[in-house]
Amino acid sequence: MKTVYAIFLLALSFNTAAFAQQTPTPVLVNGALRVDGSRIVNKNGTAPQLRGISFSWSLWQGRKYYNPAVVNWLASDFKASIIRASMGVQPDHGYLQEPALQKQLIVNVVDQAIKDGIYVLIDWHDHHGNIHTEQSKAFFAEMAHRYTGVPNVIYEIWNEPEAIGWDTIKNYAVQVITEIRKYDPDNLIVVGSPKWDQDVDVAAADPITGFKNIAYSFHFYASDPYHQEKLRVKADIAIKKGLPLIVTEWGVG
Repeated sequence: MKTVYAIFLLALSFNTAAFAQQTPTPVLVNGALRVDGSRIVNKNGTAPQLRGISFSWSLWQGRKYYNPAVVNWLASDFKASIIRASMGVQPDHGYLQEPALQKQLIVNVVDQAIKDGIYVLIDWHDHHGNIHTEQSKAFFAEMAHRYTGVPNVIYEIWNEPEAIGWDTIKNYAVQVITEIRKYDPDNLIVVGSPKWDQDVDVAAADPITGFKNIAYSFHFYASDPYHQEKLRVKADIAIKKGLPLIVTEWGVG
């Protein structure tokens, strides 16, 4: 996905409070994101480069970071333009066991991201989404009802499906997307692909139709010997077939 850096325009002022108010945020600069062909574009029709951090699972040691202070720090100090709130679903103390607590952790992060003017992915962090379809539908219905029309919010409906068929993933996605669109007709939705978001070429051969603003996640770890040229080729094939991709996880060793 070819992208460009968002430009932060700074108004000159000796009044620091006024200076802060005049500084455009990433969402103010780019507006609501939408799919245009094989690209994700901003309000001006150009593809922005959004950079930021994916929170670890909202479980174990990672849970302590799901608070407004951390989000604000990432936005102000790291200059993150996007963050990803990865809600743990199936492990102990995840959404299946403690839905109210997990939802509150996500809301804490999302609400602060909105205040800070950055984008936030609400990520159903689950490898087995197809066996939790009803729970996912209920969760995203609530999130979509709460955040409909808020340009900061992106829904990522299944993190890294395992080595299962695209038909299964697609069936799940259509059900969850249908539920989201009952409440939020416009915001960007991100769909997973087989083999931990690697087989985007498979999804490109039979994409989801009938909905607007649907993109597909692609995960790439440059230090992983399995994430080298062959995986880049898969992404190139998908893009050439018109599949809009968003890299919701990447890293190096």
